[in-house]
Amino acid sequence: MLLGQHKTLGQAKIGATASGKVGIIDHMEGFVLVDISDETAPAGIGSFFLDGYARDVVTDGTLAFATDSPSGLYVFDLARSGMPEPVGVLHAPNAPRDIDVSPGTAERPTLIVGAGGGDVQVYDVSDPAAPEKVASVATPGRATRVSMNGDEVFVADNEAGVSVVDVSDPGGSALVGTFPTPRPTRDVSADGSLVAVVVGDSEREGHDRWVVLLERR
Repeated sequence: MLLGQHKTLGQAKIGATASGKVGIIDHMEGFVLVDISDETAPAGIGSFFLDGYARDVVTDGTLAFATDSPSGLYVFDLARSGMPEPVGVLHAPNAPRDIDVSPGTAERPTLIVGAGGGDVQVYDVSDPAAPEKVASVATPGRATRVSMNGDEVFVADNEAGVSVVDVSDPGGSALVGTFPTPRPTRDVSADGSLVAVVVGDSEREGHDRWVVLLERR
């Protein structure tokens, strides 16, 4: 059942919610903020134009993390009122296109891990005002998507299959294994002991895709 809808100016790609709001990545507007406290009447709050090509957004608590290609990582506090303005920005070459967030623990800080620029990138975002890139890990394939599960990052590594990066020591993040798949790995999602993997053709090559389920050991 449709409760409500909101139209952005461009092509809305992906969204993440926090504090009764949803942050949307839009290729024309950048980061778009929508009030969904009344689900039947979503109301646009405003947008913040990202310098590059807006790619992805994830949330942790009241914070939203957005990335653009190729230049930066932006942090927004959705608990703040008014138009969206970043509370922290990190401009870096070869910024990731796909990101995931892992809340901090007693042993390590809150991390953003991303892929899509040729390797796996690890960012310490425990201080939202000063996000810091702490590691870059090369994988045997062409890393395009990531999914975090605890201290492990599962990577859609295309022709190489699924690669795994250990981020328990963020600054010393390292590749710890790769699992070959029968076709190139396009997407990955890890939850508990299961890892779901999409394999097959790329979007430009055709529609021959299927899902493979792997068990963590």
